[in-house]
Amino acid sequence: MLLPADGAAGSVGTGRIARSAKKMHTKRLLLFIAILAAFPSVSLVAEGTVSRHSLTAPASENAWPMLAANPERTSWTPEEVRGDLYVDWYRPIEPYIPYKIQPIAANGRIYVSTARGLYAFDAANGNVDWVHATELPLGHSPTIATVNGTSTAFVGGYDRKIHAVNALTGQPIPGYTAYEAGAGFETNPLVIQDPSINNQPTIFTGNRDGYFYALDAVTGSLRWRYATEGAILFSAAYKNGVVYFASNDAHAYALNALTGSLVWKSDQLLGQGFHSFWPVVYTHPATGTDYVVFTGAENYRMSELHLTIEETAALYSYYQTSDASPYLPITDPPVDGD
Repeated sequence: MLLPADGAAGSVGTGRIARSAKKMHTKRLLLFIAILAAFPSVSLVAEGTVSRHSLTAPASENAWPMLAANPERTSWTPEEVRGDLYVDWYRPIEPYIPYKIQPIAANGRIYVSTARGLYAFDAANGNVDWVHATELPLGHSPTIATVNGTSTAFVGGYDRKIHAVNALTGQPIPGYTAYEAGAGFETNPLVIQDPSINNQPTIFTGNRDGYFYALDAVTGSLRWRYATEGAILFSAAYKNGVVYFASNDAHAYALNALTGSLVWKSDQLLGQGFHSFWPVVYTHPATGTDYVVFTGAENYRMSELHLTIEETAALYSYYQTSDASPYLPITDPPVDGD
């Protein structure tokens, strides 16, 4: 969905991707892409200054200090990997690594969230540098940011807290007391300090309780929170004083990062919600206009239920005509063996 800068509904376009696994029992994941203008008319940075995410800027431009590499979630780095690839090292560990996790690279280490805490590996040889143990599983990858001169790993867990750990030693950060949310965190936190938020180091992250939180990155205290009508499992993106995310109420949101006030809220988007991914802030190279790309998903096709042709056709007909249907329309009815 393409929305103008004020967030009002515009022309609608959906893109879908289907991948076949087996001829008789095909699993298809249908994705749609919603593209929303990123409200370029709102600028929270003084004229003549440049917004920089000073906390999340890596020591090396080739580092990967957070999910998708940067606050805009572009997954871009200037480093290229070419030639014949081989296994340099591997390190088996006992705890489960959740499916959402990306390895995070900073400080010459690889940081991995697990069901038993945060692991830091030496990037050169795979040796375990330290482990910050937690009682409950961690919900997503950490973000590595420098706060008050200390490289810090911020990571959320099912214990309803955002942990702050010294990224070099694995020890808790003195003076930081984690705020306790209403449910566990399954999103990668943004950690931002720039002129748009008065250079106040701030953690931005959504929670399964339906709130989007802004927390003090030094003390852990609550700055503000914004309520939605669904769990927030979608990690947020950020640019120029605005945070972008989607909730499982099927809406995308843009919030003022300083105050938590609503900049815009999309119309209800298609699909089964926003469960795993993240928005991407894309800047059009010709116009300089910012857009935010959201990806959502529909469940497996009805043929995955192994119904007869008649049963599948009946369900297809029902969901095509029901006003309460949560499913995306399917262009062609399923056929036997599809």
